[in-house]
Amino acid sequence: MAQATFLLNSGRVSSQQIYFTTQESGFGGVIEHEPMGAKPRPRFNMRNEEATDRMIASYKRVTPVIHRIDDCIATGTPYVNVGWTSFAMAPAFERRWGDNARFLALMRNPYSFSASLLTHRYFLDRNDLYQRAAIIHPDANIHYTALAARHDEFNPFEKCVFHWLELNRFILDFCKPRRIRIWKFEDLYGPGGTWKSFYKALSGITVKALSARRDDHQRALTDYEAFNVRPALAEPCMELCEEAGYSKACLDGFEATLHDLREKYARLRA
Repeated sequence: MAQATFLLNSGRVSSQQIYFTTQESGFGGVIEHEPMGAKPRPRFNMRNEEATDRMIASYKRVTPVIHRIDDCIATGTPYVNVGWTSFAMAPAFERRWGDNARFLALMRNPYSFSASLLTHRYFLDRNDLYQRAAIIHPDANIHYTALAARHDEFNPFEKCVFHWLELNRFILDFCKPRRIRIWKFEDLYGPGGTWKSFYKALSGITVKALSARRDDHQRALTDYEAFNVRPALAEPCMELCEEAGYSKACLDGFEATLHDLREKYARLRA
C-alpha cells in the first residue's frame, strides 16, 4: 500500500508551482491542487471532528476525492495533495488512513502572506464560497478568542493576518505532537534554498529545476493602503512564528517588510 501525503499550508506559498514542478519532474503518482475547492469549509469545520467525518462520508465535492485517495492507497499509487483548503481535515485524514496518511507543513511570513491574500480581494469586495466558508472568520472554532471579539475593529489586512494566525495555530497544534516538520517558505527560495530537500520530502523525487508556471493569475492591489497591524495581533503572530522555528532575525525582518508591502503588491510580479 502507498501513502497519501498532505501539505498543510495557508495558500499563497507557491503551491501551484509546487504542483506543476512535481508534475513535470517525473512523479509517478497522483498530485492534486485544491481538488475539493472551498468545500472542506474550514470556517465551519475547523476543530469539529463530527463535521469533518460527516463531510468525508457524504459531501458531494469531498467524498469522490476521498474515494480517489482510497484507491491510490489500495493500489500502491503515491498520492500528494498540496492545496490549502483541506488543512482542517488533517485529523480526519489521520483517523481514516492511519499510517498511510503522512503530513508536511509549509509556513510563510504572516505579513507577506496577508498582502498576497488581499490581492485576491479577501475582506475587500470578494463574496464567493472561498470568502464565506474557507477563510477563517471570528465565528469559527477559534483559539484566539480575545482577538476574535475585536475582529470588527480590524482593517482588511489585519483580518487576513487573523486568518493566518488561526489557520497556522491549528496546523502547528496538529504538527508538534506528531513531530511533523514545518518547512519555511522563506528558506525554500532564499540563498542556499532548501527547495530540493523539500521536494524530496514531499514526493520522494529529485527535482532539478522549478517549473516556470507559478499561478493561474497575477493580481495587483492598487486601491488599498492600510498595511498596519496593531500590537495585540502582531505579538501572537510573532510568538507563533518563533514557536514554529523562525529565528529572531527573521521575525525582525517580518516587521520590516510591513513598510514595503504597499509598493510591492501594487504591481505585478516581474
